[in-house]
Amino acid sequence: MYGGVLVKSTTHRECDATAFVNSIDSLNVPVPRVVDIITIPRLIRAYFNCCNIGDNEGSVLLLMTTLPGKPLGSALNEFSELQQQHLITQLSQFFGSIRAISQPSNMVCGIGGRGCASYIMSLDTFGPFDSVPSFNAWMSLRAQSRLGLERAASLPERIDTAETRFTHGDLTPFNILVDEEGNVTGVIDWESAGWMPRHWDPALVSYSISK
Repeated sequence: MYGGVLVKSTTHRECDATAFVNSIDSLNVPVPRVVDIITIPRLIRAYFNCCNIGDNEGSVLLLMTTLPGKPLGSALNEFSELQQQHLITQLSQFFGSIRAISQPSNMVCGIGGRGCASYIMSLDTFGPFDSVPSFNAWMSLRAQSRLGLERAASLPERIDTAETRFTHGDLTPFNILVDEEGNVTGVIDWESAGWMPRHWDPALVSYSISK
């Protein structure tokens, strides 16, 4: 319910990322506000559905404000073509606002210089990396181990010159909230946010749609 408080079992990673995006005045899409954080002792962690990513982060209960609307993934078919075009415009503005956040360095990393997180790539964190070429080298090795040298050789050429941008990291239709009129009312689940190559979010969105 909008105006209430939601409790989510997660890690400090999501707490810090949510607090960070809340601190950005230029972000033109609402995000949950952190109300409190309660550390979960390791002995009782199994009783909570904590995410696997970043076990060294520590498990917490994140108390945050709720946002209005329902997931775009369950509402898109209800909108007219005009409303869908309006959604595209809003999401384009949102992408622009988070990509405009100034970057602290050329590192590929999570909030505060910690490791990166992506459920598509790994159930654990990876990195941080001091540059995009270093990140791409790790990605190439990972592709070779998964696909074999012959198939990995056919992959697209690495983009070592790509700039880093702040990204959501898990921008699926179910992490975007909308109202009945087709207005974006919030973006949730920031645990995979960080500084990644500029093509990272669009690539992940394309992958999610293809699945």
